[in-house]
Amino acid sequence: ALQGLCLWVFWARLPASMDIGEPQVNALLKAGHLFGDHVLLRRSLIDHRLVSRTVDCTVYRRIEPAPPPEALLLIRRLG
Repeated sequence: ALQGLCLWVFWARLPASMDIGEPQVNALLKAGHLFGDHVLLRRSLIDHRLVSRTVDCTVYRRIEPAPPPEALLLIRRLG
């Protein structure tokens, strides 16, 4: 549950309503963590339905669900 909550911070850093390429997504994720596995983060964002991607995995788009209240607090503190 805590890991899922932390994904919202990465979600908030992705541009809204905009297609972005995999290199840009990777750069945003790499800049926001210290454990060295941006691929795990990218996959987790997709698994949690916070980000969608094309079948060929070249274009990503932030999905726009309403963050839960605790995620909003975390985004404000860390975003």
